[in-house]
Amino acid sequence: MYSRKLSHIIIFTVLVSMTLAFAEQKHVQLPIHSFKHHNEIATDTLPDICTVLPAEEIAALMPFTNSLSKSYPEPEPTENYRSCLYEFWKKNDFPGIKVSLSKYASKEEALTTYKWNLEGYLDPQLIGFERLPRLADSAFWGSGSSDPLKCDECALVAISGAYEVIIGYKGQYEESPMLRKKLVAIKILELMLDRIPGLAPSRIRNRQ
Repeated sequence: MYSRKLSHIIIFTVLVSMTLAFAEQKHVQLPIHSFKHHNEIATDTLPDICTVLPAEEIAALMPFTNSLSKSYPEPEPTENYRSCLYEFWKKNDFPGIKVSLSKYASKEEALTTYKWNLEGYLDPQLIGFERLPRLADSAFWGSGSSDPLKCDECALVAISGAYEVIIGYKGQYEESPMLRKKLVAIKILELMLDRIPGLAPSRIRNRQ
């Protein structure tokens, strides 16, 4: 259904592995917002996201009303792509978060992809996107929803140099308010900026 190794004309879903896992469990899931990823050129090895963001820390942020039930790295990582999935499942309720980090061949390529993803939120029937200043080189929150207080398939997208971070949500449209999801996503991004060498923009590193 999904693949992250796609050409420039194909889009893929942020929660690819999570959606496949849901299908294996015979749970019916809705598709979530799609993001474009170019075929990046690896220049170094990215860290394991599940190690950078331990399960107990994500659980403590309480993005959903359920407790964290499982976390695991996406299968078959590449040198230029890493992700971790955090499941907050209980009976008949299967929300989760996917945190991914990509490195592109250049800062310009990362910016091109970022702009493409941002344009995906220009649907007049949806709330649109919110720019998030002072976090990375550029960052936005996309609700993918027509309700200003709720979202099901929402995400924070950020770029810093040639890096791209996507923190994507799935589930608990009614139970977990959008503001909670956005604030947790911002905290996750801040943790990544603090912990991954070279990820934080120079203006942020200079303040530390």
